[in-house]
Amino acid sequence: MSSHRRTTMVSHVLGCLLILSVAVAYSQENPHDKGNTDTDAGIGLPITTTDTNAEFVDGQCSSDSCNNFDDVDDILDNSDLEVPYDKLKLLLRSGEILLIDVREPEELVAIGRIDGSINIPLGDVADAFSLPDADFLNNYGVDKPSRDSNDIVFYCRTGRRSLIAVKTARRKGYSKARHYPGGIVEWLETEMTS
Repeated sequence: MSSHRRTTMVSHVLGCLLILSVAVAYSQENPHDKGNTDTDAGIGLPITTTDTNAEFVDGQCSSDSCNNFDDVDDILDNSDLEVPYDKLKLLLRSGEILLIDVREPEELVAIGRIDGSINIPLGDVADAFSLPDADFLNNYGVDKPSRDSNDIVFYCRTGRRSLIAVKTARRKGYSKARHYPGGIVEWLETEMTS
């Protein structure tokens, strides 16, 4: 096995573990959010499964088919979804961006955030983009973007959750949603060295 393939597999496994750990943690805090839906524990994390008999117990799918994250990996290589650091800086300067931090509020307090961003935790993204315009404005302090907006950019800590947020938004009809794959980690590192 080549080192690139091994690295890719390790990254995939670690990403899946992160997603599952977030789901389990959320389900322990919110035991009423369980159900047989297309998201695990009702928090907006997409699961790819064709198993209609799959059930969720303590935030985890009971079927092996729920662990197929190939469709997330398929869009990992799609560069039209990514906004690199330099482009993000330009978009922020121009004001032509709705930058959405999908981390939990505690993470924003502990690590900080990118100025000009709003916070919609990953578990709330699907519901947020289903809200009526007035409710979105009331909840997040900004106008709800149109479905064809090219200005929606998600970010998180290192890019995995923001990629899931893109997928969730696109499922809701926001076909041009993108993400900043470097996340707050790259942002802070780059800002400190520039």
